[in-house]
Amino acid sequence: HSDLLDILAQGGLIGVALFGYGLWRIGRYTQKRFRDRPPGALSDGLVAHFHWIAVSCIAALPVVAFNPIMLQPGKAFILWMNLGILLGLAMRCDSCPSPKKPD
Repeated sequence: HSDLLDILAQGGLIGVALFGYGLWRIGRYTQKRFRDRPPGALSDGLVAHFHWIAVSCIAALPVVAFNPIMLQPGKAFILWMNLGILLGLAMRCDSCPSPKKPD
């Protein structure tokens, strides 16, 4: 009835811990990179997309916890695609050079 219960049944506590750790790492990396981004690293439009995707990923976690989303490939694809886009935007924050300060 739930993806977390499926992971628990098939992978045990280690499986659930690894799944949770992976999601936690993605969230932590994204939050840190977005917070520490240099000014102008993302346009206003990309910042708006970043926030929308982050909120949709956070909203998807309870859905995944209580519904078998992973058994429905179309819905699972949307969840993992959103996480991938979120990571891509976070990596873009990393790759932009910091503006040089005038002497």
